[in-house]
Amino acid sequence: MLELTLGAEFDVNLRRRLFDSVRVLGGSIGASSWSVAGSQELEVFELRFPSGTVAATEETFMGLVLKGNDELVTAIAMMRERWPKPWRQRSGSVR
Repeated sequence: MLELTLGAEFDVNLRRRLFDSVRVLGGSIGASSWSVAGSQELEVFELRFPSGTVAATEETFMGLVLKGNDELVTAIAMMRERWPKPWRQRSGSVR
């Protein structure tokens, strides 16, 4: 069982890239649940693949975390290398 933090929690672009990667790898997005307790917000969803499942959890202060079969989590991590890098504006004036 492998656990991997992909990035910040509730990052819409990160989630979209994760879901796109799941589909490219032949998977689908399964059941999900959402809850809140005090200041903590938690969303859990299932990533289904022909060879098994991976749990994806987004939790306040914890980030977007994958947990599951070593091979599946590693395959998703490898897809992450193909994701576009966030664009950052350099400091100073733009001409």
